[in-house]
Amino acid sequence: MKIVGYSDKLSVFPGDEIKFMVSVDGGAEFEAEIVRLIHGDTNPAGPGFKEQVVKTTAAGKYPGRKQEIDAGSYGLVADNAVLQNLESFALQAMVWPTTPGKGAQGIITKWEGAKNSGYALVVDEKGCLALWLGDGSKVEKISSG
Repeated sequence: MKIVGYSDKLSVFPGDEIKFMVSVDGGAEFEAEIVRLIHGDTNPAGPGFKEQVVKTTAAGKYPGRKQEIDAGSYGLVADNAVLQNLESFALQAMVWPTTPGKGAQGIITKWEGAKNSGYALVVDEKGCLALWLGDGSKVEKISSG
């Protein structure tokens, strides 16, 4: 059984509200409890993993269901005539690439792969920042690595 979940906040104070979103492959029942993480390092040379169960009304068993989870943040901008005739542009993003081994991944793109046209700010196949520029006949790939 594969369980994937996330919360809407990284931490809360006592009395604050927090929401959890959970997806369970196969829809099996799952059990949940809230814990206070005291030490998360499982290194045998360290103090070891330590957690403390926090008694809450959220603890218990829940029916599971499969829910699609889009990892990361993204936004879609509809094509616009203004974007077609730009003579210059600037793109900016602050990223923390956590899966560089998964091949090229778009950060900010207006790229048509079948036509090799547009622009794309990506984490490339080597895990480096790269800019792709394509005019339909040739592609220029500028990489930081």
